[in-house]
Amino acid sequence: MSRYSTILAILLVTACVCHSSAQEPTVAPEFMPPLLPSPSATTAPDYVPPASPVPLSTHEAYSAPQSVPPVVIDEYPQVYPVETVALYDRVRIRDPHKAHPYGVPTVISVADPRNRSCTVNVEVCMPPCACERVTHNLRGNRVRYDFGKYEIEVISRLGVVIIDYDT
Repeated sequence: MSRYSTILAILLVTACVCHSSAQEPTVAPEFMPPLLPSPSATTAPDYVPPASPVPLSTHEAYSAPQSVPPVVIDEYPQVYPVETVALYDRVRIRDPHKAHPYGVPTVISVADPRNRSCTVNVEVCMPPCACERVTHNLRGNRVRYDFGKYEIEVISRLGVVIIDYDT
């Protein structure tokens, strides 16, 4: 029974392949859209296709090009104000020379050293690569970010947040 189903599957596949290789229908040349000019970086395209789905005759489908004002590109992007975050002020940094040379300043939340049920925000310089592993202790007052070669340990105790950079 499996031999017949295999033969039947092969026949169906060959029939599909033969049918798909048959001559594809072609579009009549009188219905082909006109060729568009090559796009320019400073101006909008001259030809805009009609928005109406109703088929138009060939003399209505293409109108003479109209002049379009050039697109103005700002040299500098607009800067929008960003809501600031209050950072914890009692922070001590150990071994800042061991931080990644192209570190990205990032704001993270850690356990408040004065009240364990709250969090505070501190800024650390994280490497621009993806973090491989984040570990913490049971109380949550010691968090380690492992980036492979670089490591950041954040400890919150005795009213101070300690940021320790390691390589």
